[in-house]
Amino acid sequence: MWIALYVWMTALLEKLAMAGAVPFEEALAGRLDLFRPSSSAVTTF
Repeated sequence: MWIALYVWMTALLEKLAMAGAVPFEEALAGRLDLFRPSSSAVTTF
């Protein structure tokens, strides 16, 4: 269930950024906050 919420929230953040309602950096930070990847996961990716 949380995956559906994550997908919905990330889509909303992307739409807000594309509409200019929030800066791209804030939308990206919001997406990363939802997922909270570890530094090792980011490095591996």
